[in-house]
Amino acid sequence: GVGKTSVSCSLAMQLAAHHESVLLISTDPAHNIADSFEQQFTRSPTPVKGVPHLHAMEVDSSPPEEGIEEIFADPSSEQHNFMKNLMKDVVGNLPGLDELIALVNIFK
Repeated sequence: GVGKTSVSCSLAMQLAAHHESVLLISTDPAHNIADSFEQQFTRSPTPVKGVPHLHAMEVDSSPPEEGIEEIFADPSSEQHNFMKNLMKDVVGNLPGLDELIALVNIFK
């Protein structure tokens, strides 16, 4: 990596020192903020130990399995299976998709 997680955690700590409440959200599938703060996080805001006013959460950004079948009428057809696999490959590789799905999951 290039230090995105380290910079984000450091910036969040600095912001928390000057603001009433700061929320750090990880959309990284590896969820490295747990390593940075040496504690586990979930999809709910969790206080960061030793850093007042800072909460963190790790959001699952994997594309949802449900809903894709609804796009295609006949799930038993060969075309359906081909398109389903193609869509999973295409959608799973779009830049910024992890962040978009994470935001959708946050607002659920």
